[in-house]
Amino acid sequence: MNRDLGRMNRLAPIGAALRWMACVAATSLAACSSGGATSEGSVSPPSNHVYSIAVVANTVGALPKCTSSLYGTTAYVKSPSSLYSCIAGTWVPIPCATVLGGAVAYASASQTLLACVSGQWTQVPLPQGPPGATGATGATGATGAQGATGPQGATGDAGAVSLVVQVPVSSGTACAYGGTEIQSGVDKNGNNLLDGTEITSISYVCNGATGQAGAPGSQIQATPEPAGANCAAGGERIDVGVAGDGGFVVEQMAYVCNGISAVSDDAATSADVAPGGPDGGTVDASGTGSASDAGADSGTSGAEASSGSSAICGDGIRDPGEDCDDGNLTNLDGCDHLCRFEQDQRVNWLKLQFASDAFCPNDALGSAFMSVAQTTIQDSLDNGIGDGSISILMRMSGLTDLSGTNASGLNVGVLGGTPVPGMGYSGNADLDWWYTVSGGLTAERFPIDAVPGSIAGKVLTAGPGVVTMNLGPIFGPLRFYVLDLHTTIGATNVPITSAAASPPGHLLSEHLDPALTSFATMGQKNPLGAGTICGRARASSLAQIPIPASLAGQCIEGYTANNTVLDLLVGGCVVYPFQTVNRTQPDTGDPTMPIAGAGPPYSLAANGTHIVTTCRDLSGTEVPLDTCLSSAAYSAYLKFATDRVIIK
Repeated sequence: MNRDLGRMNRLAPIGAALRWMACVAATSLAACSSGGATSEGSVSPPSNHVYSIAVVANTVGALPKCTSSLYGTTAYVKSPSSLYSCIAGTWVPIPCATVLGGAVAYASASQTLLACVSGQWTQVPLPQGPPGATGATGATGATGAQGATGPQGATGDAGAVSLVVQVPVSSGTACAYGGTEIQSGVDKNGNNLLDGTEITSISYVCNGATGQAGAPGSQIQATPEPAGANCAAGGERIDVGVAGDGGFVVEQMAYVCNGISAVSDDAATSADVAPGGPDGGTVDASGTGSASDAGADSGTSGAEASSGSSAICGDGIRDPGEDCDDGNLTNLDGCDHLCRFEQDQRVNWLKLQFASDAFCPNDALGSAFMSVAQTTIQDSLDNGIGDGSISILMRMSGLTDLSGTNASGLNVGVLGGTPVPGMGYSGNADLDWWYTVSGGLTAERFPIDAVPGSIAGKVLTAGPGVVTMNLGPIFGPLRFYVLDLHTTIGATNVPITSAAASPPGHLLSEHLDPALTSFATMGQKNPLGAGTICGRARASSLAQIPIPASLAGQCIEGYTANNTVLDLLVGGCVVYPFQTVNRTQPDTGDPTMPIAGAGPPYSLAANGTHIVTTCRDLSGTEVPLDTCLSSAAYSAYLKFATDRVIIK
């Protein structure tokens, strides 16, 4: 019998719930539910043991205030599962006691059913009704009438043009000894540039191997000759020979003697020069010897070599037609191997642009940085220019018009340099200062990185070509594809002469023509008059530059010393609460490099430590990262001004 009573107690809540659902189905919720408050301050069960839940809250603290409008309202609190009734301004708990065994509560809004089971208000799952039958498919509508023929379309745009671009290439797989890469394709986007995705054909015109060194050429040495048997009034001894392992070997010797005043019409009045072998020549002091006479018997003096007056570069004597002669045939020492003045320039004013304009319509690199970061970057550039740690040098090879008015066929070589220490140095005003270079040169001391250029009407235009520019600690040695370099050329002046064999100025040993002038500056130090460089910064270069500590330590992204400037661009930087660096993808490519997959623009992705590890090409296909970064590039824009310097 006890077992039967226990079974009845367990089934009582379920039976009550079923009776309640039957009641609702037969009548209404109001008919099946009755209030739970009989008087203020007490709670009694409804006659049918069915509570109607009007308020649902997650916790007791989340219940609304018990006001007169809620008097007698039943509330369900989810945690812990319990019922409350609003009585006399207080939410009073409705315990699941023995007297309420089998009672139920229902929330119609959420279709939640509770039952008082074993002293706990317990949620009871409601049965799921059977699904209804699927309705019949409607009939297909009738086909509409054919529309009228539209008007003829407008005439299409003119077809795209084909472009051919020549790009210098260094020694490598394509050309063992360097040469020229010929790129061709159709300019599909009409920007007058052959983008990487538009290249359909690439061929190479390669340089031949360097020939064997020729036999040593003759050299000339001039030494003072005192008055004596060889030259009565003194002069110079001219030795012609070759340099060997044992030193200079004299093959021919001659004397250039000073003239002596005539004492009579019969006396010798000229300086006679006698050529001879290694043992030396003789001078006929009487004027009747075999050496050629210089001057006449009238008493004039002179000094002429019997071999004529042809100029020899590198003999330390500036001859007619030479700008200078420093006694050697070395380039980059103020006087080149042809005894021509070396026109070198250094950037002494540099501004990274943070927006594009008509000259440079794309500027993804600069546009990535917001105002705070812009100040940090520009301060770094200004400081580097001022102290010389940022020294971008330009060598004007092949320039014949030193006034900078008109010239063609020149190359603008780009080098990095270091100022020679000296009193009063300022990188912002360093006219004719000395700068040394330690790399980037051929064996003949010509710049490896150079872009073709020309001058017309005092305006230099150069490009395209690839160079390396050191932009200091933030952008470091940046591999840069120059699309267009454009600048005005300033006035000319006489180069400075060194006062004490130290900078600034040219050495006396260069024997510089005192009448020589050359242009002293390019561009102006203001946004409107400055020179401009529009190009593309290679992503692989940015991936080699460590992220600046001044930015990494402030970004909430959590960059470390293992991250790079490329990681910063791809991941962005927030210095709370401001966006300091926008997340920026490379928007273009370097046309001198092999493309990865379908080509640019590429999409880069980083791992959990913000290091770029994945690249996808134009079609979204993952491609090798190294090839991608060498081809991917950020459009960039710089403004600059320069002054004349001396590269050593």
